[in-house]
Amino acid sequence: MGIGQFLVVFAFSWAFGRFSARAIDPLAERIRARGREEETVSGRVIG
Repeated sequence: MGIGQFLVVFAFSWAFGRFSARAIDPLAERIRARGREEETVSGRVIG
């Protein structure tokens, strides 16, 4: 059971890593870019 649990956790971690690289990282980059644009337009940082 211990080895199986290790393999399942490894598989889920690997799958989530692939998913986040394809789906979440591009969205995060868009949010960062949008924040940079807004920062330069208004000249202030909120938060």
